[in-house]
Amino acid sequence: MTTFNIKYTRQFIGLLGFIMLVFFQACSNESAQVVEEQKSELPDGQVEVTSEQFKLSEMHLVHPEKRDFPASISTTGVIDVPPSDKSVVFASTGGYIKTSNLMEGDFVRKGQVVASIDNPELVAMQQEYLELTQDLNYLGSELERQKLMYEEKIAAKKNYLKAQSEYNTTKARHAGLKKQLSLFNVSPTQASRGNFSSTVNIYAPTSGYITKVHITKGSYVAPSTEIMEIVNSDNLQLELTVYEKDVLQIKKDQRILFKIPEMDATYFEAKVHLIGQAIDENRTVRVYGKIDDNRDATFLPGMFIEADIVTEEKSVISLPETAVAEMENTYFVLKLNDKDAEAYTFEQLEVEVGDTKNGFTEIKTKIDTTAQFLDKGAYELIQ
Repeated sequence: MTTFNIKYTRQFIGLLGFIMLVFFQACSNESAQVVEEQKSELPDGQVEVTSEQFKLSEMHLVHPEKRDFPASISTTGVIDVPPSDKSVVFASTGGYIKTSNLMEGDFVRKGQVVASIDNPELVAMQQEYLELTQDLNYLGSELERQKLMYEEKIAAKKNYLKAQSEYNTTKARHAGLKKQLSLFNVSPTQASRGNFSSTVNIYAPTSGYITKVHITKGSYVAPSTEIMEIVNSDNLQLELTVYEKDVLQIKKDQRILFKIPEMDATYFEAKVHLIGQAIDENRTVRVYGKIDDNRDATFLPGMFIEADIVTEEKSVISLPETAVAEMENTYFVLKLNDKDAEAYTFEQLEVEVGDTKNGFTEIKTKIDTTAQFLDKGAYELIQ
């Protein structure tokens, strides 16, 4: 008895589902027919949307606006510093790194010790300098004595000339060694007093941030080895790559609008500062821009940028770019023709567009600036 009830219950449910499917399909066909009838009632090139749809889709209307649309040349580049603000620190002598406590990103001031090198050979150099200092004192006295004896015709001239030669030779060696010690940042005065040191301090040649470090404590460096790089970021500039065909349009002091794509869409301003006078192998020219005062922005050397060099200022009629719909390389806008409590009626207009800047598109076709246009949803309605 139970099996019989289950069997007929399933048959009843299946029959009920079939009836509902037929019913909904009929309703759907009827709705589609109503939509088609509504569409057929509108003239060609017009679109209608109900007030409820307008509200639910958060659509709104806008007037065309006159905006400044600068004619510009689009390019890319990096943020960099002038060569005068970039310093490479070299090892003044060979030896082992004794101290090196700085890392990339540390700020150093001009004259600050950035590393020290231990080189025992410097002790021998200082010892020689001390000996030459003492010899020079003796040879100076001997030269005066020989000169006096020669003038009084007590000694031969050759003795005077020999003393003069020995003094000048020692003086030259003394001066050369003094210069060498100064280059190694070793005090010649301390060496002449017998205060020898095997440690050479390396000083920062300029103030700035350390961008590269090539040494570790205890490592050996040869003379003239690059130790680190220091960059003064107070004078950051733009280094742009401009194609040969565009460079004749660029003049000094033209505005540059640039952004850092990896950060956000915020645009910053700069001015053309310098235009390269040579074309490289890629048929491009370097153009340098001086960044305006942007205290709230943090720029770092090496950041990639996208930039527009403004070559001409112009004022044009524009609409939000969301109000312009593109269909197969043809552009359309929806102009409000009529509005009542139930619906909005729009006229579809084909337009010619220009540049798009900061979310607005230039409309080259003459349009009624007092009319209202659909801002959001134009593409969906036209499609």
